[in-house]
Amino acid sequence: MPDEELSTCLDQLRQSFEEGACGLSFGLGYDPGMYSSLEELQAFCQTAADADATATVHLKAYSSISPCYPLTTREAHNVRALREMLDVARRTGVRLQLSHFIFVGRRSWRSAERCLEMVDSARREGLDIMIDAFPYTCGNTTIHAPFPYWFLAAIPGAYRSRLARARLRVEGDGCRRRRLGGPQRVHDFRHRARVEDLAVRRHAHLGGAEQGRRDHAISQLQW
Repeated sequence: MPDEELSTCLDQLRQSFEEGACGLSFGLGYDPGMYSSLEELQAFCQTAADADATATVHLKAYSSISPCYPLTTREAHNVRALREMLDVARRTGVRLQLSHFIFVGRRSWRSAERCLEMVDSARREGLDIMIDAFPYTCGNTTIHAPFPYWFLAAIPGAYRSRLARARLRVEGDGCRRRRLGGPQRVHDFRHRARVEDLAVRRHAHLGGAEQGRRDHAISQLQW
């Protein structure tokens, strides 16, 4: 975000607090929140802290692999996302509410105790950190959620780009291998890969207009 645009956003945030807003909320797992830099998040959280307001956050990742970080990231994505926001809280002193503190996918379950300890440790340091979770073993999201940040940033051109779609498929196979622990079971997910490709083709066919109509059409695909 350009400095001038960030300054304008922060001014509007301060005005909102002055007019009675009790806090701000981040949706970092979705476009456009996924593109937010740590510097931007810190600036917003500092403004909230100065106003004695709370920041709630949907973290960038709740699974060991996510669309918000490169596949080459060695640290589990959900652990990295949590660490980043806790560090922002440490630097700004903002009250932080971590929305639906969940662990998506079996490979993320092993990090549950570690993540809980990270929150407890921050609280022992004196930070005001709270979490919430929903008691379900399934969930739903938007059609864009499975697509990585670099693909979403290139929309609508990415829909028609053979190079982008080829990279998407390669990364998808790599992601499945990491999740399943080897290539032997990747073939079980080929159907989903074909459906993902169909979703991209359907997006491209509908063109660049009527975003809501596109999303509705693609959401009818059976995942």
